[in-house]
Amino acid sequence: MNYLAESAAAAWQAYNAMETTKQRHITLLAGLENRYGSLEKAQAGEALLLDKLLHDHDAQVKRFTREMTALKSADLAAHAALLAYMREINATLARYTADQDGPTGLA
Repeated sequence: MNYLAESAAAAWQAYNAMETTKQRHITLLAGLENRYGSLEKAQAGEALLLDKLLHDHDAQVKRFTREMTALKSADLAAHAALLAYMREINATLARYTADQDGPTGLA
């Protein structure tokens, strides 16, 4: 992570975890909607897993928020650099997807 300060490591890891849990939830949600046409028709185990994935994502969002708040307090320059890097990632990815704001809306 040479392009980011070491102080940003925890926030960067939290961001990546948040992105992973978001993608898992969205992938299963889309798969269930494609398979059944409606979430109400999903099997109980599938619906339970979807709920677990949403809770996982919610926990990672909270973790990311805590880490970014701590980073901003401890190292404002590292915080700004991490935000800039996340925007760069999202703006670049938005050019290759239908999501004009990027995967996290930071484009």
